[in-house]
Amino acid sequence: KHLVVNLEIFRNGAQLDYLMVTPAKANKHSTPELMTSPTDEWSKVSCQNSVISEAYLAAYELVKPRLELGFEYSPVKCVHAEMRKRDLTTEGNHLALEKEENQKTIQLLATEIVKLEQQLVEKLAFKKTALESGGATTSVDKDIVQLQADLSTAQARQTQKQETVVKLDEGAKVLKLEAEELLKQEASGRASKDARTYALIVLRIMKTDPTTGVGRPINKLSLVYRRPGTGAKEWKLIFLDDLGF
Repeated sequence: KHLVVNLEIFRNGAQLDYLMVTPAKANKHSTPELMTSPTDEWSKVSCQNSVISEAYLAAYELVKPRLELGFEYSPVKCVHAEMRKRDLTTEGNHLALEKEENQKTIQLLATEIVKLEQQLVEKLAFKKTALESGGATTSVDKDIVQLQADLSTAQARQTQKQETVVKLDEGAKVLKLEAEELLKQEASGRASKDARTYALIVLRIMKTDPTTGVGRPINKLSLVYRRPGTGAKEWKLIFLDDLGF
């Protein structure tokens, strides 16, 4: 397992402090993955790896339009490379498990809400009786305020869990369509074994001033994803940032 971050530092008096840490690998190609990939396992691979070689060229073409205008650019080499292949079955299982756990929580909250509502009705009735008889209500007032707060919290959590279930269902539909497309491609012989693969690549690019001919290397951290299909056009740029080395 490897963690790659973009770390920017600045001098603060006599010490160096970090300004920003960006977890590049946390970026995903699709919404379902944000819910199904809590812990991704990456493999460090050689820059000469066949998939990385293709991803490197594709990444450069995707990065080039985002480079500073007025300069000439050319790819130098791949400095660092890692890969991760998606597992649609694992993602689907995770979605189903998450949905089941959220539904259980919703049921527990529903029971809790009914209980709190009953307790609140009883306390309000007690307060009404106390007021009619001229008794003190300080203690019951505190109970009512607390019950109302607990009820509001439970209802908010229930709504949040219900919204999560809806998102999980939507994610499952997207994942199902992708799995069906994969089966069709495999049946027709069009499936690529490298499809649905992430590649994290540090690109070294030569940046040249056309007026002086002076060039200097720059480094870009790129995260690309190979969508189903074949060829460089199937690579999609997910994340791009500068590296200061």
